[in-house]
Amino acid sequence: KRDMADKKALQGMYHTVRESIANQDFATVLKYLDQIEENTPEDPDINRARIVAYLNLDKFKEAFDLIEKLKKTKEMAYEYAYCLHKLEKNKLALQHLEKLDKEDIKVQCLLAQIAYQTADYEKACEIYENLFKSGKLSDFEEEHLVNLTSAYIQCKKYHKVLAHSTEIKTPEYLLNMSIALCEEGKYDE
Repeated sequence: KRDMADKKALQGMYHTVRESIANQDFATVLKYLDQIEENTPEDPDINRARIVAYLNLDKFKEAFDLIEKLKKTKEMAYEYAYCLHKLEKNKLALQHLEKLDKEDIKVQCLLAQIAYQTADYEKACEIYENLFKSGKLSDFEEEHLVNLTSAYIQCKKYHKVLAHSTEIKTPEYLLNMSIALCEEGKYDE
């Protein structure tokens, strides 16, 4: 009976983890993963889920350290490169991205973010423009449109910022639009 109760409790914890992931409650995910690991330390999905939770909680150092500890830098190359980027180790991030499929949207977006962070604004614009033209960014449009317009601002391509007028109302996007309007002398819009 004890084994049955333990199994039921474990199933409940897995269910809570799935629900917490769906609700983007990654602090709860980590809490339950620790409990699950005590009961099933051989489950390989635990550490992958833990890494994803760390990334969503902006705990990039913890995710990076766990990937290295597990020697999963090849299997989790994108996540590893993302951590390197967030830890401002962009040269290393680029080396790891070289090994990945350049057509992958996540890889392209990360390359654009690295270009922006390293002040290669023209390259960031080029990557984002290509992604928008190809239609690959429909699911990520808001975040990446903000990034594209920020890169345009850095390149002083204010007219291109204004060409992307949308219904987006994030503070970052509105700031980019305001800067572009002022720089273009359109104070009444």
